[in-house]
Amino acid sequence: CALVTLPASAFVGSPITHLDLSSNAGIRLEASTFRAVAKTLQFLSLRNNGLDSNQLDTGLQVTFSNLKTLDLSENSITSLCPVLKNLPLKLLDLRKNKLSMLQQDVLQGLLQSLRALFLSDNTYDCYQLDWWTS
Repeated sequence: CALVTLPASAFVGSPITHLDLSSNAGIRLEASTFRAVAKTLQFLSLRNNGLDSNQLDTGLQVTFSNLKTLDLSENSITSLCPVLKNLPLKLLDLRKNKLSMLQQDVLQGLLQSLRALFLSDNTYDCYQLDWWTS
């Protein structure tokens, strides 16, 4: 049985630092899902949930002040969500998605704090990546 929704109160009062919600196909993310742990969460795995860019953008609309690791591998993400550039990430895993391009402003924002970035097994359009290779 996969999780489909998490109530806004699921993590209220919890000092949780690591949360793995991977392999819950069909999970619906809301900003309220993570609001209670936005200050304490350091590791979040949303791997293999079938998430697309819009779902991700909605779910991450909170201020994560300590999030260091975000695993978004094995989803259906087609573009980097603008909300990502505001996260203090050290590691971002985007392997096995449907990325065709990397938005310059988002990637440059991420590169200010990232130490590890995993981008393999995506369907890049090389013409959309010219800004990065020149």
